[in-house]
Amino acid sequence: MIQLNSEQEDVLSELVNMGVGSASAILNEMIGHHIRLQVPKVKLIRKEDLSQYVNYCENESLSSVKMGFEGSFDGNAVLVFPQEAASILVSSLTDEPQDSPDMNELKSGTLTEIGNILINGVMGSMSNFLDVRLNYSVPDYLECDVKHLSCLGGHDASILLAEASFTIDDLKVQGDILLFFHMSSFQTLLACIDRELAL
Repeated sequence: MIQLNSEQEDVLSELVNMGVGSASAILNEMIGHHIRLQVPKVKLIRKEDLSQYVNYCENESLSSVKMGFEGSFDGNAVLVFPQEAASILVSSLTDEPQDSPDMNELKSGTLTEIGNILINGVMGSMSNFLDVRLNYSVPDYLECDVKHLSCLGGHDASILLAEASFTIDDLKVQGDILLFFHMSSFQTLLACIDRELAL
């Protein structure tokens, strides 16, 4: 398994936080609520260890938005919430009660939009800083469990896990940003970071 040195970890944490910061500014303007997003740290984990690092029960239903990326590096970026947290987040943003008959449709549309903005912010931050080109797929909304989630990156994926804390009008909702990189792609990413650190 690839290991991150402290400088690489600091750069990745900074890039994710820059991306999250720009995404929260867009969301604040678009939604009209004050959203504060924080990602304290990123961790590099193996996909088979994912369940040990996230606070999801084995068969718990999760709301997630997946967006593929390809170019200088390839993989999938996923924004994940437990279903209850997703409903709380969507309810606070749309002023629709959590038990509304329209909640499933609202959840799909609202989270897809949030995921699109957040993932574009994070991956855009990486591609701009490292001066690389990335193309993105259309975001997909998925409801699945953690076992299915761990299959999104292929058999040799490295996962960059960022625990995202959403604070909206004093309401705190915890989610995760998972970046699944194919092994060779992650090595390319680290090589690009090392190149920038050497300048």
